[in-house]
Amino acid sequence: MYDYGLLLDGFLAKSREEIETSVQDALRGQFGDLELGPDSTLGRLAGMETDRLVTLWETARAVHEAGRLETAHGMSLDRLAESLN
Repeated sequence: MYDYGLLLDGFLAKSREEIETSVQDALRGQFGDLELGPDSTLGRLAGMETDRLVTLWETARAVHEAGRLETAHGMSLDRLAESLN
């Protein structure tokens, strides 16, 4: 089992597939056997939730990278450089 998020050696985001599986598993755990195919109503709702969570993980990764000298760019890099002085 992987740990996700901020780890001792960096940041590890969940993949889209992992997020999709966890959303579907949560729905099935709560409501039982469901049709979650891409053309079903609940499948489309699960897809929307997956998209929202993917965006959340991408944002978390961007925030982490903005605070690292090796990966920051733009204003984030400027602010990091100022803090070194």
